[in-house]
This record gives sequence, structure tokens and C-alpha cells, in this order.
Amino acid sequence: FRSDINHASMAELLKVPGLTRGWAERVVRFRPYRTKQDLFDKGIVSSEVYDRIKDFIIAHHNRQ
Repeated sequence: FRSDINHASMAELLKVPGLTRGWAERVVRFRPYRTKQDLFDKGIVSSEVYDRIKDFIIAHHNRQ
């Protein structure tokens, strides 16, 4: 299962391994994202955090 960073609730984001509440709050605050790479490119999360979470997230533009 992958969490959609554009639509996931805080509870869903907190299930992503390596994503703390602080990082999850930033993910929610700066929505929407074009791609999951935006998290790193826009400085939402650090490179270390992105490397930990990238295999567990996706970025859909419309609700699936």
C-alpha cells in the first residue's frame, strides 16, 4: 500500500515508515504536489526523509 501525498489523511501519512508527525504536517500544509519528487525538490522534507519514504508514497492528481 502506498499513501497518496495529495489526499491521504494525517493518520494515513503517519503509517508511512520513517515519516514523523512533523514531516507529515508539512506534507499536508504544502499540498498539492505534481509528483512525489516535489517533496524533496521544494524542500518539504530532507533528502534523508525522502529516501526513507519514497517507496511508500505516490502523488495522484485526482482521487482514485
